[in-house]
Amino acid sequence: MLVICYGIPKSGSTLAFELVKGALKSAGFEQKVIVNNMRSAQVTDDGLPGTRNFLAKVDRGSLEDLFGAAGEMKLAIKTHSSFPDEDFAWLEQRQEAGDIAVIASYRDPRQICLSLMDAASKARKRGFEAFSGVEVMRKAQRNVRQRIKDFRKWGALKGTMRFPYDTVAFAPDEALNKIEQFLSIKCGDREEIKDYAYYEAPTQKNIGLRDRHKRDLTEEQNADMLEKFGEIIRVFSEDDQRWYDACRRKMLAGTYE
Repeated sequence: MLVICYGIPKSGSTLAFELVKGALKSAGFEQKVIVNNMRSAQVTDDGLPGTRNFLAKVDRGSLEDLFGAAGEMKLAIKTHSSFPDEDFAWLEQRQEAGDIAVIASYRDPRQICLSLMDAASKARKRGFEAFSGVEVMRKAQRNVRQRIKDFRKWGALKGTMRFPYDTVAFAPDEALNKIEQFLSIKCGDREEIKDYAYYEAPTQKNIGLRDRHKRDLTEEQNADMLEKFGEIIRVFSEDDQRWYDACRRKMLAGTYE
């Protein structure tokens, strides 16, 4: 089984992935690196800290290539990518058959925008290009709006576990409870899992505070965010299944845009 950990960048997806990977390893499932599109094949087997399964392109072909490598193991794979609309029904079938299990991380878009801006500032100071294009709030907002469309597709797949940022970041035992129940596993040493995921694993964490928008956005900026993302903020707050069901109907009908 491939445990696909999807998330919008800066939504806590790497932390979620590390918790899932640690839980699986603690439950007896070896987490061998079989794919990492961010590194060369020579590097993926050298055991460097931070080496992880990462899939840049998600489609039927790329996943079918990995089923054999995973075998009977439950293997965590991280991605930030969407998938072709025509693969939606096939992914549901694979999830129902137990070939894949999807965990989709999400976060209040206001917090993602702030985190993107933090990352952009750090990248520029260090001379890196990562996130360097996200220079102003409006660019961050456009980035997040497109990514939310992708998240909705993953979240709409029948059987997907949706993983809120506040649970992942601030309620680790609740997060592990959810992982255990979803993957039908039993973790071993929880403290070891949490120590690695929260303090040792490279997760690109910036500030990681609750409700940063109340502190770091002006009243005008907050009003602008509510105008642009008000419905999404409500959906995420309530985990409104109707929003996902509407997407699923459109995906199956080939009318999602």
